[in-house]
Amino acid sequence: MPTFRYRAIPAHTRRRVSGTLDAATEAEAIAWLKRRSYSPVALDVVDSRRSWPWSELAPGEPRVSHSGGRAKLLGTFLGRWWRSVAAQPRMKSAALGAFTRQLATLIAAGMPIMRSLELLSRQERVRTVRLLLDDIADAIRSGESLSTGLTRHPRVFDSLYINMIRAGEAGGMLDAVLERLARYLEKAGRTRGRVKAAMAYPMVIIVVASGIVAALTTFVVPKFEQIFMTQLNGRSLPLLTQMVMALSKGISDHFLLLVSVAVISGFVSAWASQQEWFKRRWHRWALWLPLVGDFLLQISMTRFCRTCGTLLAAGVPILQALSLTRDATENRAVAAAIQHLHGRLEAGAMVATSLREAKVFPPLVVAMAEVGEATGRLPEMLTGVADIYDDQIDMKVTAYTSLLEPVLIVLMALVVGTIVIALFLPMIEIIKSLSGG
Repeated sequence: MPTFRYRAIPAHTRRRVSGTLDAATEAEAIAWLKRRSYSPVALDVVDSRRSWPWSELAPGEPRVSHSGGRAKLLGTFLGRWWRSVAAQPRMKSAALGAFTRQLATLIAAGMPIMRSLELLSRQERVRTVRLLLDDIADAIRSGESLSTGLTRHPRVFDSLYINMIRAGEAGGMLDAVLERLARYLEKAGRTRGRVKAAMAYPMVIIVVASGIVAALTTFVVPKFEQIFMTQLNGRSLPLLTQMVMALSKGISDHFLLLVSVAVISGFVSAWASQQEWFKRRWHRWALWLPLVGDFLLQISMTRFCRTCGTLLAAGVPILQALSLTRDATENRAVAAAIQHLHGRLEAGAMVATSLREAKVFPPLVVAMAEVGEATGRLPEMLTGVADIYDDQIDMKVTAYTSLLEPVLIVLMALVVGTIVIALFLPMIEIIKSLSGG
């Protein structure tokens, strides 16, 4: 009889546990878990003779963290890491958008939600995602709503997703909400992909250029320095050559110090980037940078308009929609402006007036919101602004990429060319001395 390793969520604690059990088939193992009110997350066949390196697992019993003893300290840490990170079911943004689109199509065709989830689960190839869909289907089978079933997996379905589904269920238009949500995820994914693609090329060029310069100054330049010392008989080197030699010697003599400074700087930057005080100052300052600030603001406005417009179109109340949009906004300066907008609307102010008072939202957003507020079509206006900014971002990404490519190539050529010229200048003197000139 095969042994299965499982990861599941007990209904009474909602805390992820793992363990092993013996069962004839995978279906029998899942049934065993469900009889004990466990929601399976992952199930794998393992060799029963092997055990986890951090603890002994009794067959059929869930593993829990135990304290006490230095020998188990590492095991406890690894076990918590496995439950909090590695064992969590995940779904990429593209896969989540495809799932939402497929579910919307099946429900619009008249198929019940539970059967739709079962169909999507059968065609899913990733085991953890398949078990995730089975768990949601089991929740619906037990009488829960779709939105309640989604709350079991907060790492996959965020509060924005769940609240839109809940609004669609309350308004009896779940298929339409799923369709809007799928469009939102697809367009947000395309915008995010374009930005990442624009950043990837310059980063690759910078890394390659840095590697070439480091290799030249660390390995090539010292070899030439030895040649110059023996062939020039104490004559002075050109100023450019002396500068390159000094740079090479500085890197060679302080290599460990430079690496240590780089590593410490990386850790400090990573720590600071997680602090709210740093985020607030940096995000507000970044919006005022030439060229880049306008680009970052358009990205934030696209996310704000599309998220808020999609939520309002799904029937979510405007104050709740603003709260969800604020939580989904990465730029802290824009999030603070949304919080100000929330407070003003709660006090009875108009949307367009509150947007103008915030002094962050561009005139286009204010004007379109004013028109939407007057005509009762605020969701459509916000979504339209997001589409406009999407096109502008696409054009700017194309323009910046086209501009960065020759600039980075020229800079890399200048740096490498300077090193080559610095090494070539003394060679002229050596050639002259060897030819008797």
